[in-house]
Amino acid sequence: ADVVKIDVEGHEDRVLAPFLAKTPKGDLPAAILVETTVAGLWRQDCRDLLARAGYRSVLETPDNALYAR
Repeated sequence: ADVVKIDVEGHEDRVLAPFLAKTPKGDLPAAILVETTVAGLWRQDCRDLLARAGYRSVLETPDNALYAR
């Protein structure tokens, strides 16, 4: 996949953390779009998870953020 969108109503961190930890770096998508309106429900900050995996923010809207490697 070139782009993955994660929109699981406040559970983004619980999907993203194991995905980033278990997927070989070469198999990670070029970009990940994350719903951010529910960031207050996250147990871990998805922005930090993505940064540690080598992604950087390239676009933010009031509802979503796009991260690319």
